[in-house]
Amino acid sequence: MTSQLPIRKQKLHPVREVNLSGDTWLHQDEHLCVSYWHLPRTESDQVAHTLTLTIFDEAIQIHSKHNAAGERLYWYCDLLEVKRDEGGWHLTDLLLDVVVFPDGSTRMLDLGELAEALEEGGIHPQQAAQALRLAETIQDWANQNAFPPPVVSNWLQAHPDALNFSQYHSPEVST
Repeated sequence: MTSQLPIRKQKLHPVREVNLSGDTWLHQDEHLCVSYWHLPRTESDQVAHTLTLTIFDEAIQIHSKHNAAGERLYWYCDLLEVKRDEGGWHLTDLLLDVVVFPDGSTRMLDLGELAEALEEGGIHPQQAAQALRLAETIQDWANQNAFPPPVVSNWLQAHPDALNFSQYHSPEVST
């Protein structure tokens, strides 16, 4: 991959920065960033692999969640505020998340967290409104069988090897 701009991701409630240094970076341009990350699994968690596709123009970070056999379980979408400056990309997680299942159904998550942050001043009303609009966009795409959006589906079609998870180094888990 060519040189990449740093990406910083901030969560609003509670306020913290998410460390992306463990990701394996596959692609980055002005519109899309693609990375792979692996987290140790628990017995109740079927997710073994995650391919993350950040669409800067749409302010959406789509996590393609897969089981150990490489089968997609669902898409998990973080709704973002995106800014870019000479220091790189700055992503702010707007708390509300949307899951898109293989059958096209959707589920919104963390509505209570968004409401609490809005009441406590942890998120600006304009950010909350943006999160709701983005959630509706994702639901519309899913309802129209247009999910994932073209920038993601086109990249995945052009790079089918990205879903060959055995090529990525998984960190050793110490017990």
